[in-house]
Amino acid sequence: MANSEFIIDVTQDNFQQVVIEGSNAQPVLVDFWAPWCGPCRMVMPMLEKLANELAGQFVLAKVNIDEQQQLALQYGVRSVPTFKLFKGGQVVGELMGAQPESAFRQLLEPHLVRASDELRQQALAAFRAGQTEQAIGLLKEAAAQDPQNTRIHLDLVNLYLKTGQIQAAAELYNSLPQAVRDSEAGKPLGLILKFAKTAQSAGPVETVEQKLQEDPNNPTLLVALAAHRLLQQDYEGALSTFIKALTPDVNVMDGKIKALLLEVFDILDKEAPELVKQYRRRLQMLMF
Repeated sequence: MANSEFIIDVTQDNFQQVVIEGSNAQPVLVDFWAPWCGPCRMVMPMLEKLANELAGQFVLAKVNIDEQQQLALQYGVRSVPTFKLFKGGQVVGELMGAQPESAFRQLLEPHLVRASDELRQQALAAFRAGQTEQAIGLLKEAAAQDPQNTRIHLDLVNLYLKTGQIQAAAELYNSLPQAVRDSEAGKPLGLILKFAKTAQSAGPVETVEQKLQEDPNNPTLLVALAAHRLLQQDYEGALSTFIKALTPDVNVMDGKIKALLLEVFDILDKEAPELVKQYRRRLQMLMF
């Protein structure tokens, strides 16, 4: 297929402009290929079709490694086809070998810029301004406009959780495809939903705190308090409460609380990495 504005042959001369600078505007999928490579010739028509179908949501940049050996060496290409996804000048994803179309869609999806994303941003701004109902309405409008944009549905789950609408969050989350629930954005929400259910079943945080005054080392109550604090985004409070529950016996409740804490580390690892490091060390001190 001839080059188009969405499909570009890339060389050492235009790599900086097309890929590095271009990826500031939209994702650029670089296809490192060779004319003698059978799998390359199989995959390329499918990628060209996808690039034209999505019409500017990403750019397909094709690098012939026989002609552009320096680029292949620079980006560590050892076999073809190799695919590297650039966003903001950085590699944000990679695939190797002949892959189905679904694999490329899954690679691209978190980084695509779509018209419905403008409504997502408006919803986020509304929520930050305390206009919760407006934010939910905007997300629902965006979901109706672009039901395939799974980021909208995950945003809505997150908003339901933050506003205490646990049942609505659970119903929407459970209706999503497994691949979405297992995604980088979806998996933490599933874990938070589990803690939300724990907090909800234990009753209001004031009730939990009152019960803890009478039984301060009760591990079940401490987990409930940690769950409430996690939902309130009091991350240090949640982690310190887990550590308190584990201090008498790190394997209390057959190790279930320790397993929960490890899940919390996974949830917070990107948002509060230094805090997670600090409390991982505290957990290790209890274990050894």
